[in-house]
Amino acid sequence: MSRLSPILLSLVLCLAGLRLAPGAEPAPDLESIKSEANLERRARAALDFAKASVKPVLKAYEQGDPQLGVQLLRQIQEAVELADEALTATGKHARRNPKHFKRAEIQTRNLIKQLRTLSQTLNYDEREVVDSVVDRVSAINDQLLLAIMTKRKKK
Repeated sequence: MSRLSPILLSLVLCLAGLRLAPGAEPAPDLESIKSEANLERRARAALDFAKASVKPVLKAYEQGDPQLGVQLLRQIQEAVELADEALTATGKHARRNPKHFKRAEIQTRNLIKQLRTLSQTLNYDEREVVDSVVDRVSAINDQLLLAIMTKRKKK
């Protein structure tokens, strides 16, 4: 029995490692993210989706498929808007409960940096779509930051 236990233990750990391996789960799409009941999780998943979509945009442009790149950029913008809507729908005040709002603000700020870097790598005539997405994400980031930093007005 003692000889079998290490083998059995290593087999169980190996199977557990395969099951828990990062990237083992398929990447969610926006429709599955929209169906998330918990609004904070929905916002987080939407921003993770947006972050994960930046590299495929670059690959699409590098492979000469600008239509796919534009489609992915629109999905990034839709994901950020979904996150903003989900956080607003929680009804929580960002200054009083800043955890999810601050996380979203940080993630959108990082996303803006990534998109600006992406814009610089593209041809000049392809930058317009990226810049419009950057502008929208930047506006949402400003709203989040303002909500975190300002006090609620007294009634």
